[in-house]
Amino acid sequence: MKSRKWKQDRGMTKEQLQEFGDFLKEARQSLGYNTTQMSELLYVHRTSYSRWERGMHVPQADAYLIRQEVEQVLTYSKQHKKAA
Repeated sequence: MKSRKWKQDRGMTKEQLQEFGDFLKEARQSLGYNTTQMSELLYVHRTSYSRWERGMHVPQADAYLIRQEVEQVLTYSKQHKKAA
């Protein structure tokens, strides 16, 4: 089995990568999605999404833009849960 070593990714520290991953995981869980569903929502391969969530890598696109997109989905979901 390959060793999974952390590397600095796109100028982010290990802590920032983990914080971004924790944000994604909490968002996914609050939506009630599994990793495959969340990756489909963001139009990325499930292994890429899994690496983001585990803090191993960040998206090729700016992580800030991905975070905004996820926050919009959370807001939309919360609004529709209240309306139901």
